[in-house]
Formats: sequence, structure tokens, C-alpha cells
Amino acid sequence: MRRPEPLKAGDTIRIIAPAGRLNPADLEFSMKIFAGWGLSVELGRNMFKSGNMFSAADAERLTDLQDAIDDKNVKAIICGRGGYGTNRIIDKVDFSTFELMPKWLVGFSDITVLHSHIQRNFGIETIHGPMGKTINTESTEESIESLRRVLFGESVQIKINGDAGNIPGRAKGILTGGNLSILYSLIGTPSEPDWEGRILFIEEIGEYHYHFDRMLVAMKRAGIFTKVQGLIVGHLTNMKDPEPGMQRMLSETILEHVSEFGFPVVFNFPAGHEKDNRALVIGRELDMVVGEKDVELIFFEDEEIAEQGFSLRRMVIAGIVMVGFFVVLWVIYSMVLKKYL
Repeated sequence: MRRPEPLKAGDTIRIIAPAGRLNPADLEFSMKIFAGWGLSVELGRNMFKSGNMFSAADAERLTDLQDAIDDKNVKAIICGRGGYGTNRIIDKVDFSTFELMPKWLVGFSDITVLHSHIQRNFGIETIHGPMGKTINTESTEESIESLRRVLFGESVQIKINGDAGNIPGRAKGILTGGNLSILYSLIGTPSEPDWEGRILFIEEIGEYHYHFDRMLVAMKRAGIFTKVQGLIVGHLTNMKDPEPGMQRMLSETILEHVSEFGFPVVFNFPAGHEKDNRALVIGRELDMVVGEKDVELIFFEDEEIAEQGFSLRRMVIAGIVMVGFFVVLWVIYSMVLKKYL
């Protein structure tokens, strides 16, 4: 997977709204946060035009996304919010500039469409994390700081307390996932994630328990759980189960469908539609260690950087060997020369 360049003070970022509607006041707090990081903040031209559930018409939202991708001065794209609508425009986006010059894209919920599409088709890392509207006075410091660390290229390591429902174990793989409803809707499309060898992250909000179960059944029938190496379950927020309902915990429903596959499972991970929404790097390889008392996620260094480092070491070693070889030749030559002179 390719990694966008880290941000630095003075860089320009742009907030856009590829899905649900926004008001300018929704972004006041986050814009102050970004400015405090030394960033210059721009807004998409069309993001406040809505008169319905979308931030603007499909064509206008597409224009804002395309402009943010193509503008060489914009070093990161921050989505203002989720909601619904990204899947209506994804097939018309031209990612050719993005592929040549990757930049960070940040968001969650409906933005899962972009995460999955970019990872599947272009192999570029993105950030599942807080957005313009969700960075607010109620956000935890850990949530906001986790986003800053990823954007500015600092190490990413998250350690949390264990949960009684966890399945202990250790797994390594590239992180994929996001909102479960969106992932479910992407099955069979050009934006469906590559599940093979992945660690799957899911979160959800406002769904009926039976529909949550339906989505997991569909993923199981599609063979997805035979391919993944581990499961991280984030916030399951405001879920509904009217009488008579499923009459059990959501964690029990999850375990019913995945426990037979033998991979480690983490519950109550702080990511999703709640105040503590830690930034996760979609597309980056991680080491997932699930113990009895705690859980640790350690994101690996970029494979290309590691390979570059390995190649550099090989060049240095080869250089040393060559110098040594010529030193030996010179010593032999000097000894022979002295003998015959």
C-alpha cells in the first residue's frame, strides 16, 4: 500500500461534503483545531447549498470532490460529515491525479465508500477518523490527537482495556472496513474491499438488530469471514431491537457468525459514531494483539519505506565489501611490488 506524504505546518487542507448536508456552524470548532495545527483550511465551493438530505446536488458534490483531488496545493481532504450520498457519485470520480499524487482523505460512516474504493482500486492508505462536524467540543482529546498523529506522520499505536467478549489471539494483516451497512452495500461492486488476509473493522449506528444480523449472515455466505485474519468491532451506537426482537446482545450475534473461523475478535474498540473516535489507517498493515486484559494495535511502517531501507542497507554492505576487496588487492600488489623491487 502507498502512503500519502505527511502534513507539515503551512500545508493547505480542504473540507468537503460528499454526502449529507452541513451548516457553516458545524465546522467552526474543527477549523480552529486545524488552524492550531498550523494548517490553512479551505472549504468546498458547494458544500452548503442543500435544501434536502444532501449537502448539494450530485454534480456539485462530485465537483467539490474532484476539485479537492486535482488541486496540487491541497495536501489532505477532510470530509465534513457522513450521512448518505457518496455511492451516488463514486463511479464518476477521476482518480488519475490522486493515483499519481496521493493525499490523505479523512472520514468515516458514509465515507467508507471512498476508503474501500481507493484501497481496492489504487492501493493507497486513507484515514477512518473524525470529520469536520464530528470534531467538536464533545470529542475526546485522544480522538483529536490520534488524527493529528496520523496526518503528520507520527507513529500509530493504540492500547485499550480488554473486553469479556473478546476472542484472544494475534493477527497480522492490512486493515480494511468501516461502517457495516456501507460495506454490505458494496459487496459485488467495483468498490468492494479486498478481504483476503485483511483485518476487518466494523462499526454501526441506528440499525435494527435483525438487520445487523442479516448483514453478517450475507457476509458469511459470501465467504468473507473465511478470508479475514481478525475482527475489530467499534462503536455500535443507538442500535434498535423492538419486541419481540433478537433477545440477546449484539456481541452474541457477532460471535455466532465468526467464532468458528478461529481469528481474534475485539469488542468495544473506540472508533465510530461516538465521542471517542480514534483514527485508524485503512490500508496499512498492523499487528493486532488481543490478550486477556488488554488489546494493542501496532501499525507497521510503510512497506515501500521498509523496502527502500532494506535496499539502502544492501547498497551500503555491497560498498563496504567492494572497498575491502580493493584494499586486499592493494596490499597484495604492494607486497609483490616490494619483493621484486
